[in-house]
Amino acid sequence: MSHKKLTHLNLLRKRIRNLLQIAILGTTKYSNQYVTASVSQILLNAVFQKLLRANHDVKWSVAYTSRVTAPHKIKIEDSKEASSVYMSFAVSGGCYIQAINGINIAKGVLWAPGVKIISANHSFTSYHKWVKTRPIKIEEYVWIGANAVILPGVHIGKYSIVGAGSVVTKDIPNYSIVAGVPARVVAKRCPTCKDKISLTQPNTHVCQTKD
Repeated sequence: MSHKKLTHLNLLRKRIRNLLQIAILGTTKYSNQYVTASVSQILLNAVFQKLLRANHDVKWSVAYTSRVTAPHKIKIEDSKEASSVYMSFAVSGGCYIQAINGINIAKGVLWAPGVKIISANHSFTSYHKWVKTRPIKIEEYVWIGANAVILPGVHIGKYSIVGAGSVVTKDIPNYSIVAGVPARVVAKRCPTCKDKISLTQPNTHVCQTKD
């Protein structure tokens, strides 16, 4: 296929995505957020949200195998680089996002399938009540691996990576790589080049990026 035909095809796909978003949400605000989501994925999500009423109160596309509760308490940074957040909602299936105490998500955040972000626990004295705590805060460019669990009140620092299957019970400093149950810091990231820095041999990291 020639470059010209491929360009026209990509443009057509983008226009179809935009039309779907207008039809699904009645707005173009989110139409450019699903840059890597396929038309079929968005359409399938729409069938579940609009016809079958799963996640019907969410104003953006959600993977049909995921569940989002209290979406009005989810705050997503208004930025072009927030596209990864909307993409994660739309494409990463099997997730459970519970925002009863609030969830604040910054730009560039990305998560894999099966992630659980839980902002409130049941009360010990009554399972019909929720324990109030501060909102979960996920800062910019955090990457959350498959099947990780983020528990109430946790703040995850910018550019941190949460390993697959981790259970995050405490705050994570900026530029940290965490793993395990409960999650603990196993490595750091260079603030300049973002590469991994070993905790046991930090002096072996030589940053190739000049300020």
